[in-house]
Amino acid sequence: KRNIKQLKQWYQRRVRGQLIIALYFVLIIVVMKVLVTTYNAAAKVPIKGEDLTPLLALDQNPDIISMGFEEIGDSDAWEDEVDKLLENHGYYRVKLETMWAIQIVVFAKKQHLPFISHIESVETKTGMGGLTANKGATTIRFRLYDRTVAIVNSHLAAHKDEVSARNTDYWSIMRDQEFRDTAAKNLCDHDFLIWAGDLNYRVEHENVAVRRMISEGKHLDLLQHDQLLREIRDRKAFVGFHEAAITFKPTFKFDEETGLYETTKNRTPSWCDRVLWRSKEEQVEVGRLINWELWCAEEDGEARLHRADVDDTVQFLNLVETLEPAKLDQVAKNHEDKVKPIFYNSYPEFLLSDHKPVSCMLDLAIDTDLVPFVEFTKSQFTDMKRKTSGS
Repeated sequence: KRNIKQLKQWYQRRVRGQLIIALYFVLIIVVMKVLVTTYNAAAKVPIKGEDLTPLLALDQNPDIISMGFEEIGDSDAWEDEVDKLLENHGYYRVKLETMWAIQIVVFAKKQHLPFISHIESVETKTGMGGLTANKGATTIRFRLYDRTVAIVNSHLAAHKDEVSARNTDYWSIMRDQEFRDTAAKNLCDHDFLIWAGDLNYRVEHENVAVRRMISEGKHLDLLQHDQLLREIRDRKAFVGFHEAAITFKPTFKFDEETGLYETTKNRTPSWCDRVLWRSKEEQVEVGRLINWELWCAEEDGEARLHRADVDDTVQFLNLVETLEPAKLDQVAKNHEDKVKPIFYNSYPEFLLSDHKPVSCMLDLAIDTDLVPFVEFTKSQFTDMKRKTSGS
């Protein structure tokens, strides 16, 4: 009882006495709405009249918002724009990380702030073999109640023929990023890993045919030619990741300030801008199916995924290939309630860039024994005490 009282007092101080929170030590499932966006701004600064609000689905009341940008023209200008927008809607910044023109910033509702801890940010350069920051990733990770969450915003190697380079960028980021939190020392060890950005995978099909199919409303038929879906299917990159169903048109490449696919360089329209996710529990179950201790060894009584060493991963993938596809499908189904996509949208009305922004809302199921179970205003809490005391 004393601990609960201390926690209540601590929480009240954190929110400056505006709310009274009743805390209970119970194991329940908390569903957190996490909104993740990505926008390649084509080296531009925010323009007057282009409101970022449509990206944020504020009418659906997200708990956590992560906004990722690539090729930002002025990081301070974008930072100010985002801060002003979200603070006006009652969100508080958790962390911001900028690496040259790649930026990620995470915001949360006030009531969740006391339960967000172990906040860290890292960056990885992958341009020119890791020498330059024009390509790479910025990551923010934290504990959310009793679970670990990492959100990556990345800009991978460009150009249609550079699939191998994009895959190498992915593995470099997975391998190199490390954290101080002993609960999740690397990316793949997080309970929830969300990866967004301009991933730059292209539609590998004849350009004229692609444009014709888009104009005829048959753009979803082009997904069979999408490089990213193929690389995931062949387990060459983004192993174990999932993506919500794509229903929107390709997000690149447009003539700036128009909604028209560009004709100057005659680039093939493609879904470059994506949001993916994976859960640790699903990967641990896959590791147990193939009885591979290296992939999900026990450490301190908890299954852990070891860092994404390339040689080890090749061995792991070779073993996974021996599993029946139905078993892998069943594993995915067993864990589909952990992360549920609510929507996955692109926004063609944005005209600043040659890319269209993308946002994805995910429901994360977090089991925890410490939550703000009931929230009262001061007057409601006073009324409740009066009624329960019999006065």
